[in-house]
Amino acid sequence: MTDARHGEFEWAEHNLLLCSENNDGETYLLVRRTLTKFYKKGTYDRQRAKQYIERQLVCKIARMLCADEGTELRYAYPKTMRLSVADKIEESWFSDMQLGYV
Repeated sequence: MTDARHGEFEWAEHNLLLCSENNDGETYLLVRRTLTKFYKKGTYDRQRAKQYIERQLVCKIARMLCADEGTELRYAYPKTMRLSVADKIEESWFSDMQLGYV
């Protein structure tokens, strides 16, 4: 990957992460609340949580951004990027749950 293309990828990933955390508060809180319930019950699975975050939150935001930008989801925000963003969100939430911030 060229340096310019790599920079675009990093920017798009960062943009997707920020939008996922700030753009859609209702979905963000719903997904977090759902995962918190699993954590409190002791049935939390980090891999399943990442997939759930990708499907329910990150992909929704990526589709919204694609509609605004007039681009296709698979090119602007490929699955690997969306999973990477979901991974970062899950790591942050899991850390908060372990510290008792939920």
